[in-house]
Amino acid sequence: MKSATFTNTSDQTVTFTTAALALTGTTPADNDSASVNSTTGHTNVLLTFNFDVDPTSLAASEFSASTGTWAVNSGATSDAGPNQIEIDASTALPPGDYTFTLKMGATIDDAEATPSTYTQAADKVIHFSVAAPAPAAPACF
Repeated sequence: MKSATFTNTSDQTVTFTTAALALTGTTPADNDSASVNSTTGHTNVLLTFNFDVDPTSLAASEFSASTGTWAVNSGATSDAGPNQIEIDASTALPPGDYTFTLKMGATIDDAEATPSTYTQAADKVIHFSVAAPAPAAPACF
């Protein structure tokens, strides 16, 4: 293996642009069916960003749902990836239609060494449905 050394004889200016932290999607999408946490069995909403985020930076007062108690899940039972925040209902929701809102002014920090903050510009409203579970297969004799 060869190695080489480069010595710069003068100052250089390097210009670059970084993208701002942005919300890139939600699961469920508006007017879609909701997902269920594979460990807890509770309905959840996933907020997806373009960079890794700090889920603990989203306060419970910055989102709401039409029913039940919801909380950010940043523990071992979370289905979220590093660029997602999972918000779970505290109990299983019965079949029906629901609304989740990420409120205007909600702030979320990225998890980078030089952090930046995302601020929700307007209410992000997600209408979703929860379907009845599929009936169990009959027992075979």
